[in-house]
Amino acid sequence: MSQLLLERHAGAPQATYSLSTALVGKNLDRNVILDAGWDSYAWKATVSAWWEQ
Repeated sequence: MSQLLLERHAGAPQATYSLSTALVGKNLDRNVILDAGWDSYAWKATVSAWWEQ
């Protein structure tokens, strides 16, 4: 992910594009630290269920 963000920032026009355009077609792994932090919240199940609707 870091390399992707560096490449996006280096290109003048691309730096102004939505980040979602830079992620199209990319297979990015989950961030285990962010996942662990998210899992620590008691309300995670409620929010996850809401997003799955």
